[in-house]
Amino acid sequence: EVTDHPLHLGVTEAGPPPAGLVKATAGISTLLMEGIGDTIRYSLTADPVEEARAGRQ
Repeated sequence: EVTDHPLHLGVTEAGPPPAGLVKATAGISTLLMEGIGDTIRYSLTADPVEEARAGRQ
């Protein structure tokens, strides 16, 4: 079903990098490849600067 509102995908506390980044990416990328979701957010067990850097990559 398509809506006029964006669908936000999020993963909370996926763990420390790099394992947490791999887990978050695996979960979110599967949905995005199916055309599900418009924005993403994930949370690593790491410094917020590290989280932002990983999110941009």
